[in-house]
Amino acid sequence: MGRWRNLVHLDLSDNFLWGYIPPTLGRLSKLENLHLSSNSLVGNIPSIVGHLTHLTTLAIASNHIDVSIPLEIGNLNFLQVLDLS
Repeated sequence: MGRWRNLVHLDLSDNFLWGYIPPTLGRLSKLENLHLSSNSLVGNIPSIVGHLTHLTTLAIASNHIDVSIPLEIGNLNFLQVLDLS
């Protein structure tokens, strides 16, 4: 994951992904935009998402994610778009 640490935009929408959101996404500390919409993701939003302090967009719509939002989402001071529909 070392070479991906400078990644700022990750769009995996409509990619037939299934399973859980991996906690290792929290290592992408420079990430500004994360799009995971329209897949078959399940479970919770991992609390490690709170480490993505540069995040401006978090889009996880059209999945099977549990409705509970981790408190750590409050660490995302630059978050402008949160799409959980």
